[in-house]
Amino acid sequence: TRFRPLSLNIPKPLFPLAGQPMLYHPISACKK
Repeated sequence: TRFRPLSLNIPKPLFPLAGQPMLYHPISACKK
């Protein structure tokens, strides 16, 4: 996939995005 070199060690939902894992953003939006 497009994240191939990085995704060998880190699952895609855990990639950092704005200082937080990608998975954090939709979860925090649902909490609001």
